[in-house]
Amino acid sequence: MPDDANNGDYAVPDGPRMGRIAGYRKMSEAELGIFEDIKQTEERVLRYVDSLKAFPDFDHRWIAIAVTHYQQGTMALLRAVARPGRIPLPEDDVKLDTAADADFERGGAGGYTPQQGG
Repeated sequence: MPDDANNGDYAVPDGPRMGRIAGYRKMSEAELGIFEDIKQTEERVLRYVDSLKAFPDFDHRWIAIAVTHYQQGTMALLRAVARPGRIPLPEDDVKLDTAADADFERGGAGGYTPQQGG
């Protein structure tokens, strides 16, 4: 259900992390902690930037640009930790190979390596 305090974003309940997102590997508890640290740092910076919007003489176009670039940087950090891979699509008529599945089970990226057409 939407969390009004998060601008309509969905709150994630505390508890064990369940499920598998296509293209994402299992992360260790240490990696999950780093992931959470990055997200908390992002929130702190964005709240600080929000406070700067109270100054009417500041150039709010540049504040918006700063937010966009900061979000892009944070996304890059999160992807560096999570290391998502490519996925097969239903129309590919291929499945994840057992080596990729085994890699995922060992905590690797797993995933799909597209074959060159022919």
